[in-house]
Amino acid sequence: MNLPVYIGKSEYCYANSAAMLLASAGHTVLPGTIEVLSGMGVGAAWLEASDALLFSLSTPDVGITRAFEALGYAIQETAQLTPDPDPIPGLVAALSEGPVILGPLSLGLLPYNPYTRGEQGADHYTLAYAAEVDQIVLHDPWGFPCIRMGVEDLRRAWEAPDIEYKRGYYRSWRQPKQMEHPSPHDLVDRAIRVFRVVYSDAETLVQQAGVAIGAEALHRVAQRYREDQMSAAGREFLIGFSLPLAARRALDHALFLNPYHPELAKTLTTKASLMGLCQTLLVANDATFADALDHAADNEATFRTMIEKLE
Repeated sequence: MNLPVYIGKSEYCYANSAAMLLASAGHTVLPGTIEVLSGMGVGAAWLEASDALLFSLSTPDVGITRAFEALGYAIQETAQLTPDPDPIPGLVAALSEGPVILGPLSLGLLPYNPYTRGEQGADHYTLAYAAEVDQIVLHDPWGFPCIRMGVEDLRRAWEAPDIEYKRGYYRSWRQPKQMEHPSPHDLVDRAIRVFRVVYSDAETLVQQAGVAIGAEALHRVAQRYREDQMSAAGREFLIGFSLPLAARRALDHALFLNPYHPELAKTLTTKASLMGLCQTLLVANDATFADALDHAADNEATFRTMIEKLE
């Protein structure tokens, strides 16, 4: 099946923020390209504690840095080991030199977003670009440009008390400086290397109790659904976030890789189709959802094998 290009909403907050930062410096890079080079969307993991199935083996904070490096940019990345001292004065000083990506933020602590207030455990990334009296002005890629956020609210959200994966506090990226101009072929080669690193690093998760990765993760969730063990939270996470995001990522990966690796791209368009099918069936509580997820597991195993065999 030849799938047309998808243009529309997606949960690409960090990729969109990175694209906006680069645009502010006069560089145009598509968010989909940044998403691919971040390594997000590679692999899968099931977390027993939260019954969450993720179609990714990395985290956005690591992915942003990987993407800038792959694109040939040096980037100033900062974070604190503890919540003190107050990060706002440093942010205000940085904003005098240009925009700053902030994240992870706690999505449920952003007061201007009426759809997520009080939500727990969801991360977010934005681009701050100006400081006013007791306020920071930012572009939120959720769909809220030119937002004013009080510094106390921002500090609380930026501390991200409910985001387990964060490394330290108040992480930010700014001042991209282009050091290389990689060709399209170079970028594809770098993306493949990123995928391999993601898969390799994720093997440590196998040693953790209550975590399954790769095809095993998908087969396990399929079996849980057959046995009526999937939690309501696990189901809602899949249909409200994980499945549609996985489909979008797969399409962007396929578009990016197709000129040099058409067979990889074909595997990814199949993945996108399967993610859409899983979404359709799970929303309808159709028992064949489990079969579709098993097919997606086989597809994931095929993709990883192909990546490992590439020269």
